[in-house]
Amino acid sequence: IIKQNLSTCEQYTTCNECSTIPLCHWCSRENRCTATFECEYENQRTNRINMCAYIEQVIPQTITLNVLNIELQVMFNVPLRSDTNEYMCGFTFKNGEQLYRTNASLSHNIVKCFPPILNNMNQAIYNVVLSIEHVKGNVTFGSYSLIFLNCSNFASCSSCTLYSNLCLWNRETVKCIFQQNDRFLLSNNQSL
Repeated sequence: IIKQNLSTCEQYTTCNECSTIPLCHWCSRENRCTATFECEYENQRTNRINMCAYIEQVIPQTITLNVLNIELQVMFNVPLRSDTNEYMCGFTFKNGEQLYRTNASLSHNIVKCFPPILNNMNQAIYNVVLSIEHVKGNVTFGSYSLIFLNCSNFASCSSCTLYSNLCLWNRETVKCIFQQNDRFLLSNNQSL
């Protein structure tokens, strides 16, 4: 019998520290060390296989609703197992509402998948959380915040040009538009 005070798990602040302690578990989505059974997202706990893998970067991080078929490239801190058809991309809103899940592919240590198509969205900015899941192990390797933009819902030139790589201000219609519609635009170094 092993006797351990499970409240001590919380003192470990990194995945590497946590993974060496019996009965402690790193909850990747919550980014904290807990007793094995205490992860808030029960079906998204990590296990000992690639337990400390986390998402370092996603390209692109900002996506406009006007662009379809843009593939996300997800880079990790360590190589993942290269078994095919074992990964999924999960997308949720910041409030935890499930949005979309899709198959992902792994190629040269980069997970690739397509983001959801958000239709009939009336806000300018949507914060969406991307999680990479291992299907067979029911494991989540971490999460990453993405921004989805609806350029046409920015009401002012200044808010529109904050995302100048995707949205541009149309002087003629006095509206924010997706950057590919580049006729009659106000460039970022011009003023009204």
